[in-house]
Amino acid sequence: MNVITVPQRRGDSLLLLHRFAQALGIDDSQLVTAGARANPALDAIDVELLRTVTARTAGQLDRRAQRGLINDGLLPVLQRLDRPRRPFRLPTSYQRLMTEAAARDIEAISATGCHVHGDLDELLPGGGAFEIDREARDHVLQADVLNAAIDAVVNMARTQSGNSKGA
Repeated sequence: MNVITVPQRRGDSLLLLHRFAQALGIDDSQLVTAGARANPALDAIDVELLRTVTARTAGQLDRRAQRGLINDGLLPVLQRLDRPRRPFRLPTSYQRLMTEAAARDIEAISATGCHVHGDLDELLPGGGAFEIDREARDHVLQADVLNAAIDAVVNMARTQSGNSKGA
């Protein structure tokens, strides 16, 4: 059994790919990675918008249509928008619970003798993953979410019409 850990923060954008290749026994030196783009993290406003769209469409779309709307429609547009980003942070009230759960996972994985690609300490939540003074969603204003949604709709309309004038 192999365990592949996900790097917590930026660095080598192809590190996860290299770890997967290593786990599969693939020589990744021959992979064409020129032009590969990193999978950018979503910001707090994007997360709240996606959560709202997912909740709103749950009873109206089947799961395949919902995934298509999110993954093929909304996510790429949100990632293209040129606007200030606010990192998504979890409530500090989750930090102890998540740290303890990660420590249990690390202990269990270590006990199995699995081959680890990466570092098990990457399972521990970093301090930057949590809000400092308030709950995570409290600082995301509905006006911010609405503005992101409007920007996404406008960007989609520009893309469809071929008019990519200013964003």
